[in-house]
Amino acid sequence: MTGAKVLGECQSMSNQSSSLSAGHKKNKGAVAMLMLYGGSVLFLCAVAVIAAYDLELRLGDLTRDPVAVLEGHQLTGLVSTVGILLWTIAASICLFSHIIYKQIRRSAFLARFFLYFGLFTSVLLLDDLFMLHEGTYALHIHKMILFPAYAAFLLLSMRYFQKILLGRRSILFWAALIFFGASVGVDYLIDTPFVSLSFNSGVFVEDSFKFLGIVSWTSFLVNFSFQELKATLDQDPEQDRSLKAEAESSLMRTIEFRR
Repeated sequence: MTGAKVLGECQSMSNQSSSLSAGHKKNKGAVAMLMLYGGSVLFLCAVAVIAAYDLELRLGDLTRDPVAVLEGHQLTGLVSTVGILLWTIAASICLFSHIIYKQIRRSAFLARFFLYFGLFTSVLLLDDLFMLHEGTYALHIHKMILFPAYAAFLLLSMRYFQKILLGRRSILFWAALIFFGASVGVDYLIDTPFVSLSFNSGVFVEDSFKFLGIVSWTSFLVNFSFQELKATLDQDPEQDRSLKAEAESSLMRTIEFRR
């Protein structure tokens, strides 16, 4: 068989593969759209059901901004809201990075790190958003359960991911733990006779430490993700050239063999 015929067969196989790939991508796109809007509609239906079964809630209360519902000042909860946004950024960056490393199959270790910390940050986000650790609300989980669970996760993470968390680039991670610890400590001290701070002053100090912890946590994860992805992308051109040269060499060997 001549080299021209071999190249023709390769081209034909490539065209068939491209056609199948295009059809597969089209189906995946349709499924993704269905999941996107189907999930959104199910969420809105769940909101309507909650409003129907809870007589204290009106349907509009679950769709409007809390400040508008409670008729509060426009800046009410400013620091808390910014903290929620920072939690969201950290969780999104981690889960996005996990997907990237999962797709390129470059580092299973980093993929697990970003997955675990993305999910853990999402839990912290939900806790802060819905105040799950506050015992004054119907939907809550006692802090004596949540906080030890958080501590256990961090201890296990520091053992499993010690190559990352014990390095020089993890200073912001440790700063976050210090600020979070200070916030929890102030929370407990406010209720004791040893502290003479007023309620508002105590809350401000506690929430300030928590906010600094969130800033440190988010900065660590975003910076670490950026540095690792940049290092990975910087390696790609060289590897792509190597793979291309290997593929061309393999094709030429096949043509020579069939001759």
